[in-house]
Amino acid sequence: MKIRLIKKYKEIPPQPGETYKTKFATGDMFTVKRVVRDTVYGIYVGREHLGECPLYTERLILPKSDELVSEQYECPHCHKTIDI
Repeated sequence: MKIRLIKKYKEIPPQPGETYKTKFATGDMFTVKRVVRDTVYGIYVGREHLGECPLYTERLILPKSDELVSEQYECPHCHKTIDI
């Protein structure tokens, strides 16, 4: 049994005009038009006939920066955090 090191990096917030892949099983692309708190409004690429649609930011795959937020050790079986 090996203890896993989990590194968490800071996510870059969505930017208007950028296109991101969604976490949906279909892998749709979503172009952000405007950001309001934790909701983005934009258009699905290839489905422009739907018009502007709202989407929670947690449903987008956002790029990660090089800034390390935290490092944690985790048990591979029970997934509990281990203090070393």
